Amino acid sequence: MPAFNIKAIPIGNLNLIDANVVQKILDDIKKEMESIKRDYERSTETWEKNHPVFTTNVQIKEDELIASVGTNDKIWGILNYGTEDRWSLLSEDWSSKTTPNSYSSKQGSGRVTGRGKKLFARHNLPPAPGIEPRNWVKNSEERLEKKLDEAERKFTFELDFIDTGSLESFSIKDSSSSVASYIRSKHASHASNVRWGRAAIKAGKELSQSQILALGKINEL
Repeated sequence: MPAFNIKAIPIGNLNLIDANVVQKILDDIKKEMESIKRDYERSTETWEKNHPVFTTNVQIKEDELIASVGTNDKIWGILNYGTEDRWSLLSEDWSSKTTPNSYSSKQGSGRVTGRGKKLFARHNLPPAPGIEPRNWVKNSEERLEKKLDEAERKFTFELDFIDTGSLESFSIKDSSSSVASYIRSKHASHASNVRWGRAAIKAGKELSQSQILALGKINEL
């Protein structure tokens, strides 16, 4: 039973955005994915026989950014999602190694004394109460969504900032001394400066880059 966080966001035409900006956004996402992966690995630290392998993946496919983290391990998936019934008999001293809504893993105790539906049928026993879901994937979902929503806003800002209809010969891929890079690096989070930036770029058809940069400094962009 695979257990993964998977989310995809639209990103538009990345060819218009500076490659360094794209890489920085992707690195930020990967950092959060690795953090989630480490939490998942904590949940199996005391496991002796089964050792799930967790993977992360961040890829750009066509006009989407797809991110995932998790494992194909069956046991981890069963514990993550839980079950309605349990077809196994446990010793009286049984204590699970994992608990719901926690990434910690303890030593646990006890043993399985029997398992299988045939065993329960032979002894005319009802199924035991199911496994309570650990919710590892569910509890990590908000973290991943927050990070990708942030990335989507950044990509949207970059593409909206470019506004290709008014740039003509100006490109966001111009050198780091361009007004686009200057404004983005100083005030990427302020909408008022975005509006000023667009006006400055339009003015760039008549002003040199040095004049635009000087104007930006005078106005304390």
